Amino acid sequence: MLANIFDQIAIVEIKHLELLADRISFLGGKIDLRLPNNVQHCTSAKAMATMATEMETLSANRYRRRALTMMENSDFVSQKLFEELAVQEVEHGKVFYSKTRSLNELSAIAPNYAPSLFLRKQILEKEYCL
Repeated sequence: MLANIFDQIAIVEIKHLELLADRISFLGGKIDLRLPNNVQHCTSAKAMATMATEMETLSANRYRRRALTMMENSDFVSQKLFEELAVQEVEHGKVFYSKTRSLNELSAIAPNYAPSLFLRKQILEKEYCL
């Protein structure tokens, strides 16, 4: 199910945070964890998967840029960290993208069909392996 995927990827994202915090501390930086002011709330699985795809892509691009900056500054340990994080973010984006496509296909097949929540869950799990 999509919820399980979010749970699994959230655990990996927390590990990313720990790796980055360790590196920042090692380099003598300060860690300031705050939520951004523009947190968006989603209420549908399709919107969540779409937003997650976009966020993972954005994160991968940021990590790639940071890796280049670290290479320019001869910080090869940080460069490697950012490169590894970028690869993982791309993989997360692929997972969410495939789920978004599955949800889009389901919407296209039955746009006006409104089954019960129980039946909807069965359809998603059986037909789309969510």
